[in-house]
Amino acid sequence: MKKSSATTPQIIIASILLCGSALEAQAYSITTTQSYVEPGGVRYYFVVSGWTTSDNSPSPCARDDPAFNECALYLVAIQPYTMRSVGEYNSWSVPTRPGSSTLGQLLSDLQMKGFRIPLNGSILVPHQYAKNDLCIGFKYSITGPATGGGFGFYGPCPTVAPAAVQCDISGNITIDHKSLPDNKLDGAKASTQLNLQCKGTTSVSVSASRTNTYGVRLRDDNSLYSKITVNGRDATAGINVPVNNNVVSQLNITSTLVSRGTVTPGAFSGSTVITVSPP
Repeated sequence: MKKSSATTPQIIIASILLCGSALEAQAYSITTTQSYVEPGGVRYYFVVSGWTTSDNSPSPCARDDPAFNECALYLVAIQPYTMRSVGEYNSWSVPTRPGSSTLGQLLSDLQMKGFRIPLNGSILVPHQYAKNDLCIGFKYSITGPATGGGFGFYGPCPTVAPAAVQCDISGNITIDHKSLPDNKLDGAKASTQLNLQCKGTTSVSVSASRTNTYGVRLRDDNSLYSKITVNGRDATAGINVPVNNNVVSQLNITSTLVSRGTVTPGAFSGSTVITVSPP
């Protein structure tokens, strides 16, 4: 029996907007590009672009109160409902500016700290927080020598690209019906067990191929076929199997013989392809 596995292809991604103290649209953009599962979690890639020193949009680091003289800016992965950051790319500390300071002025200050546009980066999020609804955006905090400050969120926060789920199948790939008398062929069952292990928590579709509507052909004269089931179900069109990150899920592959006419004595064989794909 042959086996194969597949990874998650690209899907359509929605974007959301998170706002802190400013509601105006910003000229810069954050684009999420791809995501990969790693031993420590899921790494989400992004690009910050379109930000110029001539941007007149209001800056989140504008403050007239002299008690607040420092603005910390963070580029983070954000849980959209809890507004909690679960991973960080980097942080920069710049002075606050009085009056109606702009994003262009903020970029000039950030460039003094090594910040560059376009900015290509990635954020590693631990497995327990890695979800497809995370977004990438900026948060900030304004403080002073004797004054603390809370966190706010500013600008666009696009949803991350879903991580490709990588799966492996192992186990005995041979189903052996052994020797059977001709009056015991119909309905005879034999099975094997495969182990499915994926990097990522999701559900996958597991399917089993067949020769035609009768099943997997075992004799060239079409006298004997096998009906293949996965975990007790017909998997011709695929069945959903939940998988957890790095946890083995068992696949019970069963062959049930079906005769069509007279089956002459002798060996028989055939093959099916077990495919793991997105649901």
